Amino acid sequence: MSRKPGRPRSFEADTVLRAAMRCFWRKGYSGTSLDDLVAATGLNRPSLYNAFGDKRAVYLAALQAYITGSSLGVRGTLAGKAPLRDELTQLFARAIQTFTGGPGGGQGCFVIGTAIVEAEEDQPTREAVLSLFQGLDRDLIARFRAAATEELPLGGDAESLGRMSVAMLHSLSVRARSGMGPEMLSMIAAGAVDMLAPAKRREA
Repeated sequence: MSRKPGRPRSFEADTVLRAAMRCFWRKGYSGTSLDDLVAATGLNRPSLYNAFGDKRAVYLAALQAYITGSSLGVRGTLAGKAPLRDELTQLFARAIQTFTGGPGGGQGCFVIGTAIVEAEEDQPTREAVLSLFQGLDRDLIARFRAAATEELPLGGDAESLGRMSVAMLHSLSVRARSGMGPEMLSMIAAGAVDMLAPAKRREA
């Protein structure tokens, strides 16, 4: 891939990875061919191999880029600058926007949509998936532990509530992939927030 003098290669690599990710997201790993990646990225085969390696290497790079971006987004949303209820609402809303924002509508989570099947046979993919899930568990549990007692349901356990929140993200992804629209997904998410971080009751 020819580069203009002074133009950072990392910028080009990020652009190519985003294009490859969209291709894998739409067609799945097995359904994506090298010709598909060439068409999506605008690189010829030698340039693609030179930059990333084979199809599997391109996919793993795209997978890691998605995981890194998702982790940063979750941590930014759960920064503790707003009440827990508000941050959970925002987290689910942003997830729904991503899960339903594909060119053809519902695309779900990139990891759940493309990596779960591959993880059974491919150890690097399995390790990447596990790292995402463990990171989500860790971040959500930490946020619930930092919440004020009155923000949690009666008898609420931070570890259980954090893992339930992650499970809700997975459910929203699968439902979006099946064609469920943003309105229904938002209703489901709102119900989850009511259980995970109930609104404060006003005293009579």
